[in-house]
Amino acid sequence: MQIFGFCPFGFEGNLVTVEVDIRRGIPGTEIVGLPDSSVREARERVKVAIKNTQFEYPCDRILVNLAPADLRKPGAAFDLPIAVAVLAVSRQVSLPDSESTLILGELQLDGTVRPVRGVLAAVSRAAAEGIARCLVPEANLNEAQLGGHTAVVGVGSLTELQAALHRLTAAALQPEPQTRFASLELHTPSFAHDLRDLRGQPLAKRALEIAAAGGHSLMLFGPPGGGKTMSAWRLPSILPRITHGEAVEVTQIHSLAGLLGHTEGLIANRPFRAPHHSASSEGIIGGGRSLLPGEISLAHRGVLFLDEAPEFDRNTLQALREPLERREVVIVRADRRYRYPAGTQLVLATNLCSCGKLGTYDTECYCSNAELHRYWKKLGAALLDRIEVRVPVGIPTSLGLVSEDAESSADVRARVQRAADMASERYRGSVFTRNAELDAAGVRRYCNLSREGRRSFMGAVGSLRLSARAAETILKLARSIADLAQDQEVSSSHVLEAVQHRRAGESEEYWETLTRAQ
Repeated sequence: MQIFGFCPFGFEGNLVTVEVDIRRGIPGTEIVGLPDSSVREARERVKVAIKNTQFEYPCDRILVNLAPADLRKPGAAFDLPIAVAVLAVSRQVSLPDSESTLILGELQLDGTVRPVRGVLAAVSRAAAEGIARCLVPEANLNEAQLGGHTAVVGVGSLTELQAALHRLTAAALQPEPQTRFASLELHTPSFAHDLRDLRGQPLAKRALEIAAAGGHSLMLFGPPGGGKTMSAWRLPSILPRITHGEAVEVTQIHSLAGLLGHTEGLIANRPFRAPHHSASSEGIIGGGRSLLPGEISLAHRGVLFLDEAPEFDRNTLQALREPLERREVVIVRADRRYRYPAGTQLVLATNLCSCGKLGTYDTECYCSNAELHRYWKKLGAALLDRIEVRVPVGIPTSLGLVSEDAESSADVRARVQRAADMASERYRGSVFTRNAELDAAGVRRYCNLSREGRRSFMGAVGSLRLSARAAETILKLARSIADLAQDQEVSSSHVLEAVQHRRAGESEEYWETLTRAQ
């Protein structure tokens, strides 16, 4: 029988074969196969944990091999597979000879099995490789069962090991998977913020609705106090319901990052991540010594919000360009490449200048043209070209602030959900799920323009001299606007509104108006 551990590098991770050889010689334990310090320390934890239970640690020469040998093995999740392999080779526990088993868990000195990160990814990888049995910490059992594996059993201590192995053999004979998760259709999301709180910003509300319907990236810009941050924090309350497949992906990423509570099951809401502008590039993109997923991957299928975007490190901002385009992060090291999904909806919020006074109409901005140029240069044209919806957010009037006709998030979310359902039906059987994911071929196939819509689109491309990416973006936005209206064809009004949202703030008249007001 083969025993496998798991190395949580990348979204899929790597299975590791755990082999043990016991022979006569000077008593001692050696672990080979490029273990890091936490794995090398496992020999002491395993030895004491076995002695503190009803088992005996062999007084022989023990060699533990972790294959493949050229893959660095981190973490304490190899404690339990090493212990089980030692006990199996010394014939203190019985394992089926013909079956492979994935085993995960960290050991305390009293033999208690502690939870570890990346269990869902490990079980999913084991299922893909045809491994029929999984033994995981009791605290990770709910998470492990989300992978739909046919035989998953939890163990709380080495004293329960033999009984757990018997249950594992019995579970492997069951024809039905043991997957347990609540139906997401029955889940009622609750949010701390409601769109009704946002008053006097009809253009921002409409832009939020379009961005939510199609999964489009969004930039809110304007003077302080206009409601940029307030708008962004209310975007999750109108996003469409997450599907089961998307929820499994999100849960797996959070498990790999060690952010999933040990008693939690499937993540039922789209994630919303809002890191501080002091975050490092590795924190946003991912990587570092442990190759953990970054904020852009933790926001997969949800929203990554960067408030005061120009205050982030410029290299970090520019590193967002490829993940936004490819919808994944590829971390390259000297020996391997690791991948994390990054299908996130990027939302940026920024003032108009570094001092924040431009556009306030009551205080004067003293930023020079050179300072304005440096401020916006941190975002850069290449990143801004990938932002699909741009929204100028001004300071609302007192009349708008006291208006009582604001829609609630529930009302807007119902329209967004209908639009998302329409898109989901249209993309059934394709690689796309939302309008923002369309590539050039997808735009040609699914953004079917009416005759008037084609005429308006060609006129906008010619008169505004749009780039190829900008032209595609307008078609994707128009497709989302049409979905909100439940229209199969993209008409002229949809195209013109898409142009308005894509080109907001680019005209010289907009900036001249702000400057004259100072």
